[in-house]
Amino acid sequence: YEADKYNAMAMTLVQLGQVILPFILHMAAFLFGAMLISGGKVTSTTALVAFYSYGNNLVLVFQFFAQFPAIFAITRGGSKKVVAIFEEKEEALDQGQTIMPAGGALRMDGVTFGYKPGQPVVRDVSMIIPEGKVTAIIGENGSGKTTVLRLLDRLYPDFEGRICLGETDSTGVALRAWREKFGIVSQNASLFEGTIRDNITYGMKDAADEEVQAVIALSGLEDVIAAHEEGLGFNIGPNGEKLSGGEAQRVAIARAMMKNPDVLILDEATANLDPMTERKVRESVEALKRGRTAIVVAHSYSAVAGADNVIVMKNGSVEDQGTPEELLGRNEFFRLFASAAR
Repeated sequence: YEADKYNAMAMTLVQLGQVILPFILHMAAFLFGAMLISGGKVTSTTALVAFYSYGNNLVLVFQFFAQFPAIFAITRGGSKKVVAIFEEKEEALDQGQTIMPAGGALRMDGVTFGYKPGQPVVRDVSMIIPEGKVTAIIGENGSGKTTVLRLLDRLYPDFEGRICLGETDSTGVALRAWREKFGIVSQNASLFEGTIRDNITYGMKDAADEEVQAVIALSGLEDVIAAHEEGLGFNIGPNGEKLSGGEAQRVAIARAMMKNPDVLILDEATANLDPMTERKVRESVEALKRGRTAIVVAHSYSAVAGADNVIVMKNGSVEDQGTPEELLGRNEFFRLFASAAR
């Protein structure tokens, strides 16, 4: 954020200087020349033109030097970002219990957390996410849905309360072992420059071709691969820029399938897609959810209508929890949420 702020300030100064500085210098040169003529010190129009030309050269010199503060500000912002990365404390991935018992519901008991001290984003959150079921988390923007997902994946260790999988408390489990249980598909597919195969098998060096082909079929990627002569070897470019939004999402879904997680987190996985692409991605998502615990965060009723369990969040707390049928009968927000889709 600080780096972006410095960059924005620097570019504003450069653009302002490029507009105002030439105007001031040209006006100064013109007025000074006019004074010389009126004083009789310059009588030749050729001398005035030459004087004005020198003024133009002076403008170019000032413009050149005016860039240095902006370049310094941009460099300062970028260097702050680099230093912040180097100063990040490395996570102890293998500290704690490395083998977790299989199965069990995912549970949060009295969890409170804030990104800044004394400013909690979620407060005393308690919820049960049943094993092998689909649980939807809904709520207004800023209600704490995404923060809950991040806490479940243990991206932030400093929270009050307990997060458990079955009877196992998360704080006693090694981060690597805990996160191996989770697969995440978010609104913005996190892809990197490399081949489609590289992105599907990221983190799984020994993935067999048969496994890759199986998840390609389940995620509906056959048409994407067939559209490129290189097939699985097609380089998708930085951040997957050579793929459409729907294609990128299906690659992300295929990667999650390769991991075969016990708990699947879908954070707005079908948002910002056109209806036809959303239908294709939703089919892939349904295939991915089968037989596992799934947590779905979405702003559309169609994405959560088939959930077994729904959690309604409001102002960082759990307002209600139950089946869609139960909530339709007693929760005002869920009724409005459902009616908006009709």
